[in-house]
Amino acid sequence: MEGDRSGVRRVAYPLWSDGSDAVFSSTMWADEQGRYTSSACTVRDVSIRAADETNSRRAKRRRIDTLEGRVNRGARAVMVRLMLMVCAGACMGVIAQVRSQRSAAGAVVGVRALHRGAVQKPRHGPFALVLVIDAARFDEVDLKKMPNLARLVAGGTTYTRAWVGQLPSITETSHATIGTGVLPFRHLILGDKWRIPGTDQMSPDLLDAQLTRTGYIGKFIHQKGVPDIATFVHRKFPGSLVATLSGHKVYAADALGAGSADFVAFGMKDARGHYIPGAIPGHEPGEAILKSKQLDLPAYPRNGTEDEWTTTLAEKFLFKYHPRLMMVNFPEVDNYGHIAGTSASVMGPLMVNIDHQIGRLVAAYGRAGILPQTDFVITSDHAMVPALHTIDQGVVQRIIHQAGGQALYIGHGDYCPIWIKDLAAVPRVAVALANANMPNVQAVYVKDVSGEYRLVSSAARLADPAVNSTYLDLLSTFASGESPDIVLLYGEDTMTMTPGFAKIGRKGDHGGATWGAQHIPLILAGPGVKQDFVSDFPARLVDLAPTVETLLGAQPQNQDGIPLADALIHPSGPLIVRQQRVEPRMLRDVQALEQSAGLQTRR
Repeated sequence: MEGDRSGVRRVAYPLWSDGSDAVFSSTMWADEQGRYTSSACTVRDVSIRAADETNSRRAKRRRIDTLEGRVNRGARAVMVRLMLMVCAGACMGVIAQVRSQRSAAGAVVGVRALHRGAVQKPRHGPFALVLVIDAARFDEVDLKKMPNLARLVAGGTTYTRAWVGQLPSITETSHATIGTGVLPFRHLILGDKWRIPGTDQMSPDLLDAQLTRTGYIGKFIHQKGVPDIATFVHRKFPGSLVATLSGHKVYAADALGAGSADFVAFGMKDARGHYIPGAIPGHEPGEAILKSKQLDLPAYPRNGTEDEWTTTLAEKFLFKYHPRLMMVNFPEVDNYGHIAGTSASVMGPLMVNIDHQIGRLVAAYGRAGILPQTDFVITSDHAMVPALHTIDQGVVQRIIHQAGGQALYIGHGDYCPIWIKDLAAVPRVAVALANANMPNVQAVYVKDVSGEYRLVSSAARLADPAVNSTYLDLLSTFASGESPDIVLLYGEDTMTMTPGFAKIGRKGDHGGATWGAQHIPLILAGPGVKQDFVSDFPARLVDLAPTVETLLGAQPQNQDGIPLADALIHPSGPLIVRQQRVEPRMLRDVQALEQSAGLQTRR
């Protein structure tokens, strides 16, 4: 917020990049009524607006990074004094010499113990670790082959009907929701790209690494003024640190941090072709991590080694900084899911490897002396559906053109979001798509002038008519000026096939409202969580931030999610009532998706 624009919210929409981090076109201004105007803006301008926060974070990290150096210098000074004492004692005779040596030996042991304590001293809890297994399906969690996760399940709470609970079900959006506890219509990370309101232009592509490594996503969320879990932690525990990490998915780590995490780190290729740690400017760790030889790989890690690398990165953050909260994205299940679909021969070994990484992190927290004070959350950002059926993107394009419309952007996934350049053409294009009766397209929804979605295709096309209410609930989670004009919702195991996907043989996707993409694993474990408890409450991603905040002793405020009271050992009465209040609608939605998926399977 700048002084000359009181009451106006600034939203950066860079439209192009010259390959540097210096300039990205224009900025959109939005007032409280949602009116947008534009003005010149640079990435550097955006960075300057957060300068005070960045300087504060850097100062805090410098104090931590120099602690070990101070202890080392102090230890060396003590050692020098002890050596002089020993030499003096030698001149005083054999007895005095022996006594001095014994005294010196004891003092040296004490100094070394002090030094170790400064590096790995157990801190006062509570702590939390959130692990996101990108694209893991609920039915891919086989506890017989995942003993480390099985131990957490036995010591915690499992949600059998956990779901994404929003649209779109994709990485950037889901991680933004996890990091904030608000739905997409508030944080406005609506996929890879979305319409800039009041224009016929789309936002920049969030899969553009040059853009996202500038911290674009975190800044974008931060400018929305929505709450975020990192800020709650900082307010509850002044001086505590929050780290958000991934392998190559900077867009996942940055979304989790929501612009407020102290550290946002990820993996990237350098000029040599090596895979090394990178970080968002202003959220970097010390050189000990960025220049770690253990994290410098000679080639891009594959076949589980990227998830292993990510665990090593997390271990280094744990032992150097003892973050109050660490959130980690494991990317490889998603990587291979797009290539192999849900093939058990591919996904099985990857999930077993994930279990190994979970075991490493649990052991690391034990070595750090804070395991008994740490709550764990293990989940996924979305699931993956196999491409047993496909919708040709070219066919969708032709129908739009024949109806007199021009596509601004046609999205992909196990649904199809569509933006039309001329908004006046939207109603007739929607009707044309509905009348096309494309196989495996269950429903066509259009956004009306009020900003709400309505069904324009026949309800008879739905596998279960009751699922229409669920679809409308899901569509409402991202309904906004930025959201798609038209949405095609598919049946199970169906994805949009683009020319590029056809060329590489893409076999899996996500993003939509199918139960296959929505159903995810969710396990909570730790000192604040019920043991060996199974819940059928339809927990959503938006509920994770309030739940973690509650476990950490913070008070959630102004969030769309709820603390999962049934998992807590000592939930308050109001939390129990709040969960009971939303449960009927959540159960209705999930049961409709389950029923619809079951009917489609039996056909």
